[in-house]
Amino acid sequence: MPGSLSLGFRSLSLLRGVLILAIGGEARAGFDGWIRLPVGSCHGACPQGVTGRWELRGYLNRVSRMQTDLAGKVVVVTGAARGIGAAAARAFSREGAWVVLVDRDAQAGRLLERSLAKAVFIETDLTSETACEQVVEKVVKQFKSLDVLVNNAGVNDSVSLEAGPAAFSESLKRNLLHVYNLTHFAREALVTAKGSIVNVSSKVAETGQGRTSGYAAAKGAIHALTREWAVALAPQGVRVNCVVPAECDTDQYQRWFASQPDPGAARAGVERLVPLGNRLTRPDEVADAMVFLASMRASHMTGQFLYVDGGYLHLDRGMTGEQRKWGGGADGLKPR
Repeated sequence: MPGSLSLGFRSLSLLRGVLILAIGGEARAGFDGWIRLPVGSCHGACPQGVTGRWELRGYLNRVSRMQTDLAGKVVVVTGAARGIGAAAARAFSREGAWVVLVDRDAQAGRLLERSLAKAVFIETDLTSETACEQVVEKVVKQFKSLDVLVNNAGVNDSVSLEAGPAAFSESLKRNLLHVYNLTHFAREALVTAKGSIVNVSSKVAETGQGRTSGYAAAKGAIHALTREWAVALAPQGVRVNCVVPAECDTDQYQRWFASQPDPGAARAGVERLVPLGNRLTRPDEVADAMVFLASMRASHMTGQFLYVDGGYLHLDRGMTGEQRKWGGGADGLKPR
C-alpha cells in the first residue's frame, strides 16, 4: 500500500461508483492513492446504504487531468497491458486521447481496453519487424493520424555476459529492435502530425546491474537514439524525449520480490535505497512524466531525459538507510 491518508470532510457520496468528498465546500472527485476513512468518521453523511460504524479502504484512480492539448490525439503505447505501460494508457486516456494499446497479452490488454473511454487493443508480438509495420498501418488506416508514440515495451530478461551471442541477440529483439522498427514505420505519420516520441529507458542504461547485458545494451541504445532522433526530427517539428525510471513498483518487480526467501525484507532493502520517501516509484508517477513530455506543455523540450526515480540515480547514496554519512539529513541530526 503506497500509504494511508486520513481526511476530515463535510459530506461523502457515491456518483457512478466514484467517491466524492466535499472538503471545505468544494467537491473533489478521486485522486491517486489509498484513502482510509476512520471508523465512524462520516457522522451521518455516509453514502446511501452505509450506516453505523464503518471503515473504507480502497484504491481510487485519479480523475483529475493535467490540462494538456492531448484530447482527441492518437497515442500508441507499447507494452501497454501491465505495469508502466498500463499506467501510461490510463494517464493519456484521462487527457481525452485515443489510446492504442499494443501488447501480446490479450487477456490483460482487452481488460484494459474495456476500462478506458477511448481505446483500441492490438495483440501482437513486436519482435517481428512485419508486426511493427502492421501496427502503424492499422493505426493510420483507422485514425488517419498518429500523434504520439510511446516506446515502452521491454523486459529485464537477465541475459548476462555468460549467456552467449544468440541469447544476447534475442534480448535485443525483445528490448531494442522494435523501438527502432516502430519509430521507422511511424516516422512519416509523426512528421505529418508534428508529433512526439516518448521512449522509456531504465537506470540500468547508466548504472549497470550485473547479469543483464542484453537489457543494459538495449536501454543504453535507447538513450543514444533519443538524442539521435531528436536531432534528426527537429527540422520536421517532432520532439523526442525519454523517461528513466529506477526502482518502480511494477508487476515484474512484485514477482521478483515474491520469489525471494523473505519478500518483505527484500522489498524493504530496495526501498531504503531510494532517497525520496524510501519507497518504490509508482507506475502512475512515471506515466505523468510521459504525458507531460508528449504534450505541448513540453513544447520546447527535445532530446531530454526525465529521471522519475525518487533521486535514486543522482543523489548521494550515503544519505539513504543507515549509511547517512553526512549526519542524517538536512537538519544535521544523526538517524536513530
